[in-house]
Amino acid sequence: AYQNQGEFKKALKQYLNYSLAKENDTWNLKHIAACYKSLQQHENAINYYQKALMLAPDNVATNLSIGHCYLELHKYDEALKHYYKVNYLNENNLSGCRALAWCLLLTRDFEQSRKYFNKIMSLGKCESTDYLNFGHLCLAENKYDEATSYYYNAHTLLGKNTAKFKETWNNDIPSLIEIGINVNNIPLILDSILIKL
Repeated sequence: AYQNQGEFKKALKQYLNYSLAKENDTWNLKHIAACYKSLQQHENAINYYQKALMLAPDNVATNLSIGHCYLELHKYDEALKHYYKVNYLNENNLSGCRALAWCLLLTRDFEQSRKYFNKIMSLGKCESTDYLNFGHLCLAENKYDEATSYYYNAHTLLGKNTAKFKETWNNDIPSLIEIGINVNNIPLILDSILIKL
């Protein structure tokens, strides 16, 4: 109940108390980890997810959660190990494909990132962030027309809400810089995209 209300510290206290009686309860371990993750304590979250993983090593959700924690810590190689395992366990897992595409983009492995973005597109059920992130990849590859096409699709899925598109774009600026986009060019690129939308 505390966790559902967003009171993660109180929830964590209860889960930790329960773990004194039942140390190897996978359900409880994953809830402890989730609380730590919500509290931005990713190292602690990883420790508990790893304990849960020892009890169920092929659990897709746990591997994905560990990958996300490593991603938040910018430990991309560690994140990729878990994302690749998710892909091995279920190659059509959309969350796993998204995680791989994004993490590979951040490591500037554009060729492999494109492979997984294409897979996302082929699986259907694309979200605005899928198109936006694919646009970022094209931008990093200097494929501006292709990037604009994906940004247009993202804008359309956002209900052609330009303010929401700009907000999402601005949230991605640190990642754009990380993938090699010149910080001084970012506002100019956005303006040129918005003109075409």
